Amino acid sequence: MEKHKDLISFDNICSYYSVEREFLSALQQMDLIEVVQIRESRYIHDDELTKLEKYIRMNKDLDINAEGIQVIAGLLEQIRSLQRELDRLKSLVNWYE
Repeated sequence: MEKHKDLISFDNICSYYSVEREFLSALQQMDLIEVVQIRESRYIHDDELTKLEKYIRMNKDLDINAEGIQVIAGLLEQIRSLQRELDRLKSLVNWYE
């Protein structure tokens, strides 16, 4: 399985982080993580791991369910977008000064 070395199985994630498969499935259904299905097994790319760990911490440490995580992720994306727009506008103002 050398060609899939950048993939981490749901089973390994569930075991290592002590999370339920249903939680990972909920994150997948909400498009918060990208999942690769190979035959009967599901995997995530290792570059998704940082994002997944953040969601797991929200769930375990703050007791936030998948729906709450989806709302938070959406709000954080809006903040990033607004920050980029603010930076662009500041740059434009500085150019005119």
